[in-house]
Amino acid sequence: MHLMIPRKPFVEKGFSLVALIMLMALVVVVLLGLISLSDLELRGSKRNVHEQAARANARMALMIAIGELQKHTGPDQRVTAKAAILEGSDQEPPLANRDWLGVWKTTHRHQGQDWPLIGGGIFYS
Repeated sequence: MHLMIPRKPFVEKGFSLVALIMLMALVVVVLLGLISLSDLELRGSKRNVHEQAARANARMALMIAIGELQKHTGPDQRVTAKAAILEGSDQEPPLANRDWLGVWKTTHRHQGQDWPLIGGGIFYS
């Protein structure tokens, strides 16, 4: 006579452990993605702060340059322009210093009174 040992049906042992480890790995991957995303955003915001500071500095430099130009050109009856405006359309060769900035008066003194210059600055006595 043979002794029959009752066999239990095959039960998948360790399935919950494997599933838990896989879920933990998934959570770790998601967390790493979020950390890298926040790091990129932080770098971008720092760059934005530097960009705003550079724009403010450039604006201030422009205001200082305009103030210096106004200080050196004198009263409001004067204008500034590049020397290239003195060139004619058929002038060969062009002026050597055509990029220099010049200051011109906008008035002409005639008989003790300042008259505005209109047109090319040609006036009659």
